[in-house]
Amino acid sequence: MDINLNGQMDGVRAARHLFQLVHVPIIFVTTLCDDNLPERAKSAQPYGYLLKPFTDLELTSHVERALDNHRIKRSIRIHRPPQRRPPREEISLVNCS
Repeated sequence: MDINLNGQMDGVRAARHLFQLVHVPIIFVTTLCDDNLPERAKSAQPYGYLLKPFTDLELTSHVERALDNHRIKRSIRIHRPPQRRPPREEISLVNCS
């Protein structure tokens, strides 16, 4: 996903929206390399960043890694036993008067 999209929505916002809808793995592609990008893009839960220009080999490597990591995360989510809630602690009130 290119971070600089033409239109009302930038790539970070579009990726966030896509991830909420379908949980697809996102790799950001950009010519920008500023310190705020990783922090701003965190909410989209990207699987990586590629700086332009990049080679076909770099793109293929990033996509394969993202897909593998996505499969692993999905498998863990599916096979994770349901978490039990901790028992409620009873609160006893003591009258100190």
